[in-house]
Amino acid sequence: MLAPTSDSPHLESASPKHYSLTIKTDLVAKTFSGTVEITLSLLCPIPAGAPIVLNVAAPLKLHAVVLAQAGLVRRASSISPVEGKERVEFRFDGGAIEAGAATLALRFDGELNRSMKGYYLSAYPSKDGHGESFYAVTQFQPTHARRAFVTTRPTSLPTQR
Repeated sequence: MLAPTSDSPHLESASPKHYSLTIKTDLVAKTFSGTVEITLSLLCPIPAGAPIVLNVAAPLKLHAVVLAQAGLVRRASSISPVEGKERVEFRFDGGAIEAGAATLALRFDGELNRSMKGYYLSAYPSKDGHGESFYAVTQFQPTHARRAFVTTRPTSLPTQR
């Protein structure tokens, strides 16, 4: 998850322990929004200024990122998408982040589309025969979950317990 100098998105310097995910769907507006709290075990310190890298893909847009550790709460000083990589980098002010337990909290939203990837829109004929009605469905093949919420590793790999 920490990748300050590597092209690999998943160096083994952090391990997700638990996700707490809330997604709210608005079928009229064809959008969704949500929050995720990821409980992490940081296996080594993260140097000051080094990014935390997570998986994320369009149509997901991130709006707020907070890291909590040992009573200290830090807001992300930068949220930077990595073009062409389906990743995002977060940087935090306040010096190095210590090894140990931490919680990363994120707020996001996105548009439901008809891509058949991640969290997407599906249509069926309206009961009155005029137009379409919609429902939202999921397709979480490896790498597709990052279109619905921020992930720490490919979805084919389970979180450690």
